[in-house]
Amino acid sequence: MNFALTANDRIKYYLTLLQTAKEKAEHPQLKFPSLRTKRENAGEENSKFDKIVSEAFKKEQDNYFVPFAEEILSKVWGCMDEMLKSLLAVGRIEGKEFEARLEELKSSSFEIEAKILDREPGILRGNFIRALTSGDREKGDSLHILVMDIHRILNKMQEELAVENLDGAKIYLVSEEDRELIIAFMAGVNRTFSLKFEHPGLGTTATRISGKLVIQNDIGETEAHVLVVHVMGLEVSVTSTDVHLRRLLFFQSFFEGTGMSWEDTVSRVAGKKFEDDLYHLSVGLFRAKDREELKNFLALLGSRIVFLIDWNRARKSLQKFVPNADCIKILRWAAENECGHRAFLILGGEHLIFGALELVSRVPLPYGEPLYQIIGR
Repeated sequence: MNFALTANDRIKYYLTLLQTAKEKAEHPQLKFPSLRTKRENAGEENSKFDKIVSEAFKKEQDNYFVPFAEEILSKVWGCMDEMLKSLLAVGRIEGKEFEARLEELKSSSFEIEAKILDREPGILRGNFIRALTSGDREKGDSLHILVMDIHRILNKMQEELAVENLDGAKIYLVSEEDRELIIAFMAGVNRTFSLKFEHPGLGTTATRISGKLVIQNDIGETEAHVLVVHVMGLEVSVTSTDVHLRRLLFFQSFFEGTGMSWEDTVSRVAGKKFEDDLYHLSVGLFRAKDREELKNFLALLGSRIVFLIDWNRARKSLQKFVPNADCIKILRWAAENECGHRAFLILGGEHLIFGALELVSRVPLPYGEPLYQIIGR
């Protein structure tokens, strides 16, 4: 099971690597991250892959040179086999279905690509990379969609295996030292948990994979909005994905002054099933001085997640009264004071404020005009 989850992390790294290399080739004047931290988190030990993004270039039309393309694709198919192996071994009915889908994908455009690679090593078509990484189900199946579907079943299996509940986290195969860290993380989650009210989310699972404690939190209902935490020794790596870039940057702002560093955010094309056309990925790294600082950081991390739920809805509601920059400051204040914004939304959001204004105002308010333009910022 854990081998399958490790394979899932690795294949997502490879797909991100291919897409980022293509984007760098399309926009050579822009800076793109090497994805080194994501590589290390995924368990890929070969550091030569850190040069792939910077050395990729567009050859002609929709053709791109991607260093080590053949090796990457070989690793992708190996990871897919590893993920399927766990499902087939326990007789999950989805295993056969996923296996058939993989064979169908391999027998379509992927065979054509293999012939191109034989003729021109390192050359990948843009259409092929898009076919691998697409998240749009309306355009047909893709490797990325298949990986997400398999991962969803693996997560269900993980929950079934995690028969123990530790302060609200479903856990299995963790050490005694891990328990202490999970308790610290869940202390943060539970401290602010009630601020989500009836909204789904914040489910936490934890296990040990490839020598690391791995904590995953399903922030909300969207597949592209998840938080994965890797802890090894005194080092914490946080991988955050989000459909809203502003919300991702808002989350990063919680850790200013802690010494946490973030890789450049990678924006990836998502399908129409997500809220926007893009989803964004960022990896943060924190190194603690000692065990106590590590636990304190994990508690802080766990306590901040709830403030991402319905964040964009709250921001849009507040925009009817103040400029966007002030909206974010208000939401930041609400998070820092651990009162949050969900109660504001539940009580009516902007209608709550409009109602109060109508009660105290002797003059009808101009319809559709932001409040700060009427009475000043």
